Amino acid sequence: MTLKLISSHDPAPRNTFQPVFDKAYRARSSKGQVEEPVYLQQLALIFAVLAVGSHHNLEIPANDTGAEEFVSMSKMCLTADDFLNHNTMAGIQTVVCLQRYILPDVSSFLDTIV
Repeated sequence: MTLKLISSHDPAPRNTFQPVFDKAYRARSSKGQVEEPVYLQQLALIFAVLAVGSHHNLEIPANDTGAEEFVSMSKMCLTADDFLNHNTMAGIQTVVCLQRYILPDVSSFLDTIV
């Protein structure tokens, strides 16, 4: 018996990710004051998307550690914000993105154990 999973769901669609990214990018005004806070779980999502993107980027050498560093920063943000007790949509999106980085092809993995 073979179990196939279809993972075509986009965990961080552009229309929800872009505002978070823009908010983080312009977090400080020209006066040095924070205009709108960027929460740790939102930063974790940004780092997770960067990790998946740099992992699958063909222009980056295979031995580049950038993706691992982004994963590490994403995990640190989730841990610092106590994700397991206080989760948000951004935190859940982060976990799904990290799952895709750590285990990119779930169906082939499940074929080996089923």
